[in-house]
Amino acid sequence: MTDITDRTFGFDLPFGAPRVWRLLKRMSLVILGVAVLVVAATFGLLKAVPGDYVASGVLEFDQPAITSSGSQGLDAIQKLSDLVPTLAAQVTSDAVLNRVRQDLGLTTSNQDLRAQIQVTPITGVLGVNLTASDPVVGRAQALADTTVRDFQYVLNASEVNDGIASPFKITVIELVHPHAQRPNQHAGRTMAIAGVVALLVVAGAIVVVDYVRSSF
Repeated sequence: MTDITDRTFGFDLPFGAPRVWRLLKRMSLVILGVAVLVVAATFGLLKAVPGDYVASGVLEFDQPAITSSGSQGLDAIQKLSDLVPTLAAQVTSDAVLNRVRQDLGLTTSNQDLRAQIQVTPITGVLGVNLTASDPVVGRAQALADTTVRDFQYVLNASEVNDGIASPFKITVIELVHPHAQRPNQHAGRTMAIAGVVALLVVAGAIVVVDYVRSSF
Protein backbone atom coordinates (compact mmCIF):
# COMPACT_ATOMS: atom_id res chain seq x y z
CA MET A 1 0.00 0.00 0.00
CA THR A 2 1.24 3.49 -0.85
CA ASP A 3 2.11 5.63 2.18
CA ILE A 4 -0.38 8.41 2.90
CA THR A 5 2.47 10.92 2.52
CA ASP A 6 2.81 9.84 -1.09
CA ARG A 7 -0.83 10.74 -1.82
CA THR A 8 -1.28 13.90 -3.87
CA PHE A 9 -4.49 15.54 -5.11
CA GLY A 10 -6.53 12.59 -3.84
CA PHE A 11 -4.88 9.80 -5.84
CA ASP A 12 -1.82 7.63 -5.38
CA LEU A 13 1.47 8.44 -7.02
CA PRO A 14 4.09 5.72 -7.37
CA PHE A 15 6.76 8.29 -6.65
CA GLY A 16 5.83 11.17 -4.31
CA ALA A 17 7.91 14.08 -3.07
CA PRO A 18 8.44 12.67 0.46
CA ARG A 19 9.85 9.50 -1.02
CA VAL A 20 12.23 11.54 -3.18
CA TRP A 21 13.34 13.46 -0.11
CA ARG A 22 14.02 10.25 1.83
CA LEU A 23 15.92 8.82 -1.12
CA LEU A 24 18.11 11.90 -1.47
CA LYS A 25 18.81 11.97 2.27
CA ARG A 26 19.86 8.32 2.14
CA MET A 27 22.15 8.98 -0.84
CA SER A 28 23.42 12.37 0.32
CA LEU A 29 26.96 11.19 0.97
CA VAL A 30 27.18 9.73 -2.53
CA ILE A 31 25.81 12.90 -4.08
CA LEU A 32 28.20 15.14 -2.11
CA GLY A 33 31.12 12.84 -2.86
CA VAL A 34 30.53 13.02 -6.59
CA ALA A 35 30.12 16.80 -6.43
CA VAL A 36 33.43 17.14 -4.57
CA LEU A 37 35.14 14.97 -7.17
CA VAL A 38 33.73 17.10 -9.98
CA VAL A 39 34.87 20.33 -8.29
CA ALA A 40 38.34 18.87 -7.74
CA ALA A 41 38.54 17.72 -11.35
CA THR A 42 37.44 21.18 -12.52
CA PHE A 43 40.13 22.82 -10.38
CA GLY A 44 42.75 20.43 -11.74
CA LEU A 45 41.66 21.11 -15.30
CA LEU A 46 41.87 24.87 -14.80
CA LYS A 47 45.41 24.48 -13.44
CA ALA A 48 46.48 22.05 -16.15
CA VAL A 49 45.04 24.14 -19.00
CA PRO A 50 45.43 27.75 -17.83
CA GLY A 51 44.90 29.24 -21.29
CA ASP A 52 47.14 31.32 -23.51
CA TYR A 53 48.69 34.62 -22.53
CA VAL A 54 46.93 37.53 -24.23
CA ALA A 55 48.49 40.88 -25.12
CA SER A 56 45.76 43.45 -25.79
CA GLY A 57 46.18 46.99 -27.06
CA VAL A 58 44.25 49.82 -28.68
CA LEU A 59 45.38 51.58 -31.84
CA GLU A 60 43.94 54.93 -32.88
CA PHE A 61 44.17 56.40 -36.37
CA ASP A 62 44.89 60.08 -36.82
CA GLN A 63 45.18 62.31 -39.87
CA PRO A 64 46.18 65.98 -40.17
CA ALA A 65 43.17 66.67 -42.41
CA ILE A 66 40.67 65.94 -39.63
CA THR A 67 41.83 69.03 -37.74
CA SER A 68 40.61 71.26 -40.56
CA SER A 69 37.71 73.49 -39.70
CA GLY A 70 34.21 73.30 -41.14
CA SER A 71 32.95 70.73 -43.59
CA GLN A 72 36.45 69.81 -44.77
CA GLY A 73 37.37 68.48 -41.34
CA LEU A 74 34.04 66.66 -40.96
CA ASP A 75 34.48 65.05 -44.38
CA ALA A 76 37.98 63.91 -43.43
CA ILE A 77 36.70 62.36 -40.20
CA GLN A 78 33.94 60.52 -42.06
CA LYS A 79 36.35 59.20 -44.70
CA LEU A 80 38.80 58.03 -42.05
CA SER A 81 35.95 56.39 -40.13
CA ASP A 82 34.92 54.53 -43.28
CA LEU A 83 38.52 53.34 -43.67
CA VAL A 84 38.77 51.81 -40.18
CA PRO A 85 37.45 48.33 -41.18
CA THR A 86 39.90 48.29 -44.10
CA LEU A 87 42.76 49.31 -41.84
CA ALA A 88 41.75 46.63 -39.33
CA ALA A 89 41.96 44.01 -42.07
CA GLN A 90 45.31 45.36 -43.20
CA VAL A 91 46.85 44.70 -39.76
CA THR A 92 46.74 40.96 -40.50
CA SER A 93 47.37 41.23 -44.24
CA ASP A 94 50.06 39.09 -45.89
CA ALA A 95 52.28 42.16 -46.30
CA VAL A 96 52.29 42.77 -42.54
CA LEU A 97 52.43 39.13 -41.41
CA ASN A 98 55.29 38.31 -43.78
CA ARG A 99 57.34 40.97 -42.02
CA VAL A 100 56.22 39.71 -38.61
CA ARG A 101 57.33 36.17 -39.44
CA GLN A 102 60.65 37.46 -40.75
CA ASP A 103 61.30 39.75 -37.77
CA LEU A 104 60.47 37.04 -35.20
CA GLY A 105 61.98 34.15 -37.16
CA LEU A 106 58.69 32.26 -37.19
CA THR A 107 58.07 29.19 -39.34
CA THR A 108 54.29 29.28 -38.92
CA SER A 109 52.05 30.26 -41.82
CA ASN A 110 50.19 33.55 -42.10
CA GLN A 111 46.96 31.66 -41.60
CA ASP A 112 48.22 30.31 -38.28
CA LEU A 113 49.26 33.81 -37.23
CA ARG A 114 45.78 35.14 -38.05
CA ALA A 115 44.41 32.62 -35.56
CA GLN A 116 46.66 34.20 -32.89
CA ILE A 117 46.08 37.86 -33.80
CA GLN A 118 42.60 39.36 -33.54
CA VAL A 119 41.84 42.90 -34.74
CA THR A 120 38.39 44.46 -34.36
CA PRO A 121 37.20 48.01 -35.09
CA ILE A 122 35.98 49.99 -32.10
CA THR A 123 32.47 51.39 -32.62
CA GLY A 124 32.39 55.18 -32.57
CA VAL A 125 36.18 55.49 -32.38
CA LEU A 126 38.79 55.90 -35.10
CA GLY A 127 40.67 52.87 -33.92
CA VAL A 128 40.85 49.12 -33.35
CA ASN A 129 41.43 46.59 -30.60
CA LEU A 130 44.39 44.29 -31.21
CA THR A 131 45.01 41.10 -29.25
CA ALA A 132 47.79 38.56 -29.71
CA SER A 133 47.76 35.21 -27.91
CA ASP A 134 50.39 32.55 -27.28
CA PRO A 135 51.09 29.92 -24.58
CA VAL A 136 54.39 31.70 -23.82
CA VAL A 137 54.13 35.19 -22.31
CA GLY A 138 57.20 36.53 -24.12
CA ARG A 139 55.97 35.34 -27.50
CA ALA A 140 52.53 36.86 -26.98
CA GLN A 141 54.13 40.20 -26.10
CA ALA A 142 56.58 40.08 -29.01
CA LEU A 143 53.83 39.10 -31.43
CA ALA A 144 51.68 42.08 -30.43
CA ASP A 145 54.55 44.59 -30.45
CA THR A 146 55.97 43.40 -33.76
CA THR A 147 52.57 43.35 -35.45
CA VAL A 148 51.93 46.97 -34.45
CA ARG A 149 55.37 48.08 -35.61
CA ASP A 150 55.22 46.23 -38.94
CA PHE A 151 51.68 47.45 -39.61
CA GLN A 152 52.87 51.03 -39.17
CA TYR A 153 55.77 50.37 -41.54
CA VAL A 154 53.61 48.77 -44.24
CA LEU A 155 50.97 51.49 -43.95
CA ASN A 156 53.53 54.31 -44.27
CA ALA A 157 55.27 52.58 -47.18
CA SER A 158 52.01 52.10 -49.08
CA GLU A 159 51.09 55.76 -48.59
CA VAL A 160 54.45 56.84 -49.97
CA ASN A 161 54.11 54.49 -52.95
CA ASP A 162 50.58 55.74 -53.62
CA GLY A 163 51.65 59.37 -53.43
CA ILE A 164 49.29 60.26 -50.59
CA ALA A 165 49.55 63.95 -49.71
CA SER A 166 50.80 64.76 -46.20
CA PRO A 167 47.43 66.06 -44.87
CA PHE A 168 45.86 62.70 -45.67
CA LYS A 169 48.59 60.40 -44.37
CA ILE A 170 47.40 58.23 -41.49
CA THR A 171 49.27 58.11 -38.21
CA VAL A 172 48.91 55.10 -35.91
CA ILE A 173 48.80 55.98 -32.21
CA GLU A 174 49.02 53.36 -29.45
CA LEU A 175 46.35 54.49 -27.02
CA VAL A 176 46.89 51.33 -24.98
CA HIS A 177 50.19 49.51 -25.32
CA PRO A 178 49.76 45.71 -25.43
CA HIS A 179 50.70 43.95 -22.20
CA ALA A 180 50.66 40.15 -22.09
CA GLN A 181 48.83 38.48 -19.23
CA ARG A 182 46.63 35.48 -18.63
CA PRO A 183 42.89 36.12 -18.93
CA ASN A 184 40.87 35.78 -15.73
CA GLN A 185 39.40 32.27 -15.66
CA HIS A 186 37.03 33.06 -12.75
CA ALA A 187 38.12 29.81 -11.10
CA GLY A 188 35.91 30.23 -8.02
CA ARG A 189 32.77 30.86 -10.03
CA THR A 190 33.57 28.05 -12.46
CA MET A 191 34.09 25.52 -9.66
CA ALA A 192 30.92 26.66 -7.89
CA ILE A 193 28.87 26.20 -11.06
CA ALA A 194 30.47 22.78 -11.64
CA GLY A 195 29.59 21.72 -8.09
CA VAL A 196 25.97 22.84 -8.35
CA VAL A 197 25.53 21.16 -11.74
CA ALA A 198 27.08 17.96 -10.39
CA LEU A 199 24.69 17.97 -7.41
CA LEU A 200 21.67 18.42 -9.65
CA VAL A 201 22.76 15.86 -12.24
CA VAL A 202 23.66 13.15 -9.71
CA ALA A 203 20.52 13.74 -7.64
CA GLY A 204 18.39 13.66 -10.77
CA ALA A 205 20.05 10.46 -11.97
CA ILE A 206 19.44 8.74 -8.62
CA VAL A 207 15.77 9.76 -8.64
CA VAL A 208 15.26 8.59 -12.21
CA VAL A 209 16.94 5.22 -11.58
CA ASP A 210 14.89 4.65 -8.45
CA TYR A 211 11.69 5.62 -10.26
CA VAL A 212 12.43 3.21 -13.09
CA ARG A 213 13.19 0.43 -10.63
CA SER A 214 9.99 1.06 -8.67
CA SER A 215 7.91 1.03 -11.86
CA PHE A 216 8.74 -2.60 -12.62
